[in-house]
Amino acid sequence: MPSPLFHGIISVLIVSLISLIGVTILAVSTKKGDRFVSLFVGLAIGALIGDVMIHLLPESYETLGLASSALFLTGFLTFFAMEKFLHWRHGHHPRERHGVAPVGIMNLVADSLHNLIDGLLIGASYIVSFPIGLATTVAVVLHEIPQEIGDFGVLLHAGFRRRWAVLFNVLSALFAFIGLALAFTYGGQVEQFSSQVIAFSAGGFIYIVAVLIRQLSKEMTAVRAIGQMVAILVGITAMWFLAFLE
Repeated sequence: MPSPLFHGIISVLIVSLISLIGVTILAVSTKKGDRFVSLFVGLAIGALIGDVMIHLLPESYETLGLASSALFLTGFLTFFAMEKFLHWRHGHHPRERHGVAPVGIMNLVADSLHNLIDGLLIGASYIVSFPIGLATTVAVVLHEIPQEIGDFGVLLHAGFRRRWAVLFNVLSALFAFIGLALAFTYGGQVEQFSSQVIAFSAGGFIYIVAVLIRQLSKEMTAVRAIGQMVAILVGITAMWFLAFLE
């Protein structure tokens, strides 16, 4: 009978392949695809808000209590400092001013942490039992679909070329394997560590949401504004619905 580690590797591989959803977006012509970038960003905003408020903060609070608030604020301020550093760096390298916006780099960092958590959760679940591991994998896969679509849109919005957006999306997904390895290495300490990473990541996600909302507010056409609002609501609703499935 296959070991829990084998089941974990297969599950994480399936979850990681979800990041290739960007390839399907690549199939759309550039002209048509660009029309949907702001909608994908709206979906990312909704998915991040829903993820933080419905999933991440309640889960970390259950384990850490008020300490989760301190880690949340630490994550928020860390991403604030990261954005300032990236702006400062771009300001001292004029050639890069028209390159990738800082929010793209921050999104990759946050997404990598999120995928690390997914790997931890899947590994810890398979250690308990196969049915729990399978159920956790299904929940993570459903969770990743709206998130990865939104993340891909954020990378395009930040200035990444499509091929690089797909590549970095896939590379960030591979952090789930690091999380899986940590789960099988440290076993009983996983819950505490994952809760700390969850709370820290939640703060980073909320800061990214603030940056994205600030950028989308520059697009003042009524049609785009309505489309973005609908996309945000779709993202929040998806995360709310997934809470019941999980």
